[in-house]
Amino acid sequence: MKHHNFHSKSLVFLFFTLIFLILLIKIKTFFNFYDEGFAMFGSTRVLNGDVPYKDFWAIYPPGQFYILAGIIKLFGANLLNARIFDTLIRFLMVIGVFLITKRLAPPRLAFLAALIAGLMLASAGFYSYAVFPAMTLGLWSIITWLVYTEKRHKAWLVLSGVLLGISTIIRWDIGTYAGISLLAAGYLALLTPGLNRPLSGDPQGSFQLVTLFKPIKDLMWVWVPMVTIALLGYAWIGLQSGWKNLFEQVFYFPTSVLHSVRWLPYPSLIPPDLVGSATLYDMQIPIFNFPSEDWFRFYLPILTLGIAVVLLVISFLKDRTRLNQGYFTLIALTLFGGLLFNQALSRYDLIHVTPATILTFIIAAAFIQQFSSQRMATWVKNCLVALVIGLTILYFAPSLKELLSSLDSAAPWGCYSSLKIAGCVSLGKDEEQAAEFLQANTLPSEPIFVGNQKHDRIFINDIGLYYLAGRESGTRYHELYPGVATTLPVQTEIALEIGLKDVKWIALVKIWDSNEPNKSALSSGVTYLDDYLRSHYLPVTEFGNYQILKRVTAQP
Repeated sequence: MKHHNFHSKSLVFLFFTLIFLILLIKIKTFFNFYDEGFAMFGSTRVLNGDVPYKDFWAIYPPGQFYILAGIIKLFGANLLNARIFDTLIRFLMVIGVFLITKRLAPPRLAFLAALIAGLMLASAGFYSYAVFPAMTLGLWSIITWLVYTEKRHKAWLVLSGVLLGISTIIRWDIGTYAGISLLAAGYLALLTPGLNRPLSGDPQGSFQLVTLFKPIKDLMWVWVPMVTIALLGYAWIGLQSGWKNLFEQVFYFPTSVLHSVRWLPYPSLIPPDLVGSATLYDMQIPIFNFPSEDWFRFYLPILTLGIAVVLLVISFLKDRTRLNQGYFTLIALTLFGGLLFNQALSRYDLIHVTPATILTFIIAAAFIQQFSSQRMATWVKNCLVALVIGLTILYFAPSLKELLSSLDSAAPWGCYSSLKIAGCVSLGKDEEQAAEFLQANTLPSEPIFVGNQKHDRIFINDIGLYYLAGRESGTRYHELYPGVATTLPVQTEIALEIGLKDVKWIALVKIWDSNEPNKSALSSGVTYLDDYLRSHYLPVTEFGNYQILKRVTAQP
């Protein structure tokens, strides 16, 4: 038996060593100057004493800024340090996926779910993406809940609440999704007589009105620390930044305005080219075209979650006495996955559908085990197996292909930049030259402005250049967001700040125009900032898409 346990532990160790190495494959790949640049430069501003929402405009909660600021403080300003931290977070998520799946399904399916999660997270890129640490904390809160159901020590409930509270500070939406899912499933589990202990005075577990309130006593150990941490965190930042700034930027804008400038359409339910035709002996015959990967990426998670809901209801109606902790864990995962899919509904692309998809592997694998010992129709079991196989095929090959491509273009053992702050991470040649020029021609304390070639129509901007150059922004709007920086009041404010801070150097970047079917593709018609820059600055040099300008007019 000891020999068997040794080999089992060795296998697990080797598996997770492989996963960690896979997660490192893309660590030197191309710097995402917008999303990653936003996280890194925002953290730099925090480290230099700026307060989010007051001193710089931002739409995401403060947690990630302060975490990365701590990484910079401890290990220095270096992209690689932040990416190593990010990789460790993803590694913890894979471990969490494995531990949850292992409690719900056979070990081979737990290994499969962890492998696919690892491949997806490794190939995703998007370093310093706040969703991943928030989701990781949510998954580990479910694990601590499961430990509590075994050990019955309330310290595990408190830990679960603490994890959820921290998650809300990093991403209030993800933390809230996880909290709702865990508390709802936990409530139902504690409400079920005989699962943990009878909740009513009746030994038969008959229903009484007071029964509905009894689970709250245990769940308070979760939601009280969760809510307390969330309220204290947002209260502290609200006092620092101003309640109006915090509300408008972190809550109002993402829920009311962001959709109009970032929404992407979903694949149609019935693919337009599903049925085609071919010529055979001068005859046109109909043929079936396989739907695209894009179609499957959107609809397979929906299908999985839909099947999960149906099977959960069937299992409840069929035999309530067979309900166990695995059943209620599946409720939590299904709720969490469904709420996470809201990201894909807000903006459908691969990175936004990835979190929900990771959970679908756990859910599909768990249902195979959940119904293996029940008299469930064979076709249902076969459908679940087919679903797991389909999900595996859909994500295994593309993820592996992306990782192999990364090994060719930016292997983790290479160095692809000369800037120390980049930590050998691959940079665009033009961007690197622009950063070096700004470093050579400005003082460390001298602010700069990084804009686009035109500001009436904005998709993204190069926030990362501030970070790479190691210079402060001459305006609170280092992120030029469509629907914000395209408006006259904000452009006027930017021009005023640039003038008041006597910004001598600016970089204008030629960024591609948006062709997305949302308002980011529309011109606001506001050219105030462009006119101001043309009248006060003249070009000095160019590096590809990066034009460097210097102030030529004296300040009034």
